[in-house]
Amino acid sequence: MIPDLNYVRAKFDELNALCFDDALPPLTVRLSMARSYLGMLKRQPLLGSERFGVGLVPRYRYTLFISKRFDRSEAEVEDTLLHEMIHYWIFVNGLKDTSTHGQLFRAKMAELNTRFGRHIGISYRMQATT
Repeated sequence: MIPDLNYVRAKFDELNALCFDDALPPLTVRLSMARSYLGMLKRQPLLGSERFGVGLVPRYRYTLFISKRFDRSEAEVEDTLLHEMIHYWIFVNGLKDTSTHGQLFRAKMAELNTRFGRHIGISYRMQATT
């Protein structure tokens, strides 16, 4: 399947409810023709900060990109979306991981794979469609 915006947005909402207890705030979703990634979460700092706990924390705008260059199964598209949602979950909860795909990321990935029979991975190699 080649994902479209309506599909990705609907799946984000569905997977947010199922896997993240609806804890992830809405974000901008974009499709791309990227060859170098299947999915990507972009975090851009905004001007100003907001009060959180005893201090101030920077605010960010998050954009989720899903490549439509590749014809993949629905399960592969969902697993890509979940991969990016794990990154988003780490960011919005202010968690610090050991690296981009560090201990927290891998623990959440293993949890979702086990609980929901997913096949979320760290990286994928795909052939481009024409």
